[in-house]
Amino acid sequence: MIIIDDDKRILNLNHMAIYLMLTAEEMAGYKDKLKTLNSFRKLTRGIFRFEIVEKGDTPYEMLPKEMTRTVTNCNVLVRLINSIHSIYCYGLDSIDLKLDEQELRADLSSIVDDVCKKNIKQMEILCERHTGTSMQAVREYRANNIVKDTFERALEGEIIPKEECPTDQVQKIANTSDIKESRELMQEAFTDPVSEKIERERCEREAPSTIPSISITIKNVPTGKFYTGTKRAIKKFGVEFVINGDVVNVPITKIDQKMLYTAIVKTKMDGKILKRKDFTYDDRDTSRDKKWRETQQWLQGVFKMLSPDSTYDEWFRSANAAGPAARINDAKSKMNKDLWNTLSLQYKDAYYYCCIAKEGTRKEGTRYAIRVDKNKLHIDKIFLNRLD
Repeated sequence: MIIIDDDKRILNLNHMAIYLMLTAEEMAGYKDKLKTLNSFRKLTRGIFRFEIVEKGDTPYEMLPKEMTRTVTNCNVLVRLINSIHSIYCYGLDSIDLKLDEQELRADLSSIVDDVCKKNIKQMEILCERHTGTSMQAVREYRANNIVKDTFERALEGEIIPKEECPTDQVQKIANTSDIKESRELMQEAFTDPVSEKIERERCEREAPSTIPSISITIKNVPTGKFYTGTKRAIKKFGVEFVINGDVVNVPITKIDQKMLYTAIVKTKMDGKILKRKDFTYDDRDTSRDKKWRETQQWLQGVFKMLSPDSTYDEWFRSANAAGPAARINDAKSKMNKDLWNTLSLQYKDAYYYCCIAKEGTRKEGTRYAIRVDKNKLHIDKIFLNRLD
């Protein structure tokens, strides 16, 4: 296995995904043979997941040059535990896709062994380092039972029980993307030389070197359009950002995005915590606790500010119709994309502070946050008055 370090921390992949990178031609010929790999628990050891992605001829231009050269002759990629806490580490290997299924699984099993060995070694190196970040990482791995013992057991062929799978804890400690987000990053990593998604993910994750002055106000903002025959600007709901003295407006039209961003702002203003589970609904669940019900009343107040003529319960049910908080998940993604489209050219350093950040890893425990100081967040009185 070829080891490549990335001090720029570009590709924030999930540690438990092993990527099989196929060309378009190989996709047509071998995808069906590979898509059942995750059903073989002796192969995945209960902790890894094989993901099939397409490999093109134009990798993302910011990736390490060594990686873009090496990937030409490799079709397996995995992110390893960092030996240096602030530097990403990847392992690359190759398999012969022409092998029959049994031989192919045997070769992949050897690669899984190698990944376990490398992670064990990486953690040993990490434990030997005496920098503050390395020592903190070691403490967190141990506190969450993410020690080399997990990989040693997997190396011996043991199938790790689901409740002991280290995915969530590693995501939290290393601040990595989840399996779905990781796959989306990989789908662009070796096909799009100027991937906006990879750069946006990096800017959501890493604080810029300079901290801009930012204030945020929920209010009616100019849309860029005017009433017919006049110079009077048409205003609609949105967010006003004042960044280093410049006013930047982002109109919001969709109720889900309005609700999520406003709730996050007001949460921080009120000194509360907003979790993904606060937006979930299940007819069969009768065990919601008192705190959840109180949060529902609070969210009803936020909804009343934004849509006084609509019914909160109806919106809440529809937001969960396609799955727990499905429309909220979509709103987060679309809101961040709208913010990126507005801020990335001139105010990229502000995006890290203004975007919707996720804290925590388990779906139900995920918290939503904005990284702007509490005293710099405001809601126009036209909306606050609706709470009276």
